[in-house]
Amino acid sequence: RSPGFINSAPPELRPVFEANFAAIRSEPCLVRLDVHGNALEGTVPAETAGMGELTALLLHGNRLRGGLPTPWMGLCCGYDGTHASILFHGGVPLRTGFNNAATNEVLRSLEVLDVSANALDANVGWTLQALSTLQRLSSVDLSRNRLRGELRQADLQYKWWDVETADSYGPVLGFQPLLLLKLAANGFGGALPAALPPKLLMLDAGSNRLAG
Repeated sequence: RSPGFINSAPPELRPVFEANFAAIRSEPCLVRLDVHGNALEGTVPAETAGMGELTALLLHGNRLRGGLPTPWMGLCCGYDGTHASILFHGGVPLRTGFNNAATNEVLRSLEVLDVSANALDANVGWTLQALSTLQRLSSVDLSRNRLRGELRQADLQYKWWDVETADSYGPVLGFQPLLLLKLAANGFGGALPAALPPKLLMLDAGSNRLAG
């Protein structure tokens, strides 16, 4: 293992992910976590939200289920992948940060996320809205999961308020740096959005149930 990196190819890791995350979380300078292609089960640990130096999180090819952790959304909410009870500011969700930490501490450095080929079964809209609040995210792969619900225009044009600047500035438009978005082979419905994130170079939404 090089400093700041954790890489693990099969068959080295076979745990339930949440229960075995303490050692990884204790690495304060970790910038890349690669545990793809194992047999990790359970859900993505909520504590990942506090890994402020992490730039790449590669969890593809495991057996993870459920949705993204509540703190990833950066909202005051109870989030189960389908519904949320959210604090609003002028009708727009209010982003507050992880455990009352500053907003920019929630995965503040994350650029690459790959959770493809798992069993994530959350609502596609809430999942995209959660990810849109991560301000450096440029590459997202959610393909080959079981995301459900309907893709809506608002999910790729999501706006939220930063709790620290809500009284001084307007709402923030998410997905500003996003270049790559893979959503193929999930099974969600809806329509292909008419407007996309401004820098997006590739959108793969094949093998779903989009219509219209």
